[in-house]
Amino acid sequence: MRPDETLFWHDYETTGTDARRDRPVQFAGVRTDSALNVVGEPRVLYCQPPRDVLPSPLACSVTGIGPEYARAHGLPEAEFAAAVLAELGAPGTCGVGFNSLRFDDEVTRHLLWRNLLDAYAREWRQGNSRWDVIDMFRLARALRPAGMAWPDHPDGRPSFRLEDLAAANDIDHDAHDALAD
Repeated sequence: MRPDETLFWHDYETTGTDARRDRPVQFAGVRTDSALNVVGEPRVLYCQPPRDVLPSPLACSVTGIGPEYARAHGLPEAEFAAAVLAELGAPGTCGVGFNSLRFDDEVTRHLLWRNLLDAYAREWRQGNSRWDVIDMFRLARALRPAGMAWPDHPDGRPSFRLEDLAAANDIDHDAHDALAD
């Protein structure tokens, strides 16, 4: 990494699990330098859900963010989208997340598209990039499993759920809070 590049570790909480149809209700992140020193204050943003989108009751139960809370504490979606883009689109930013290429980046693209903002430029323009660390965990388990406890599902398949990895390694984790994730 160049000295002027930063990592923006981020996550969303949404109204469901479909990145195309469901909407973000919380976005949070923290910016670090390449040595993982925190640069600036963590960001936590809430988004007002549109009145024509019903959130999944399970999503509300899991995240603890109901539509009333998001409406009272959130930004209108256009302002929320601009604030997300300001963080992820800052020059020299590598957007980092856990399972972010498969979910969070899709949420971001649909959010920006709905609000008439360029859905892709933040990924490459001005020296920007993306990184999904779930694949790093998969690689570590496959090639060098010592040093970490690796949880499995009851049927023996590996679990790479963030809350399972945290619990197996005695790491306090408030699952389904965007900043904690």
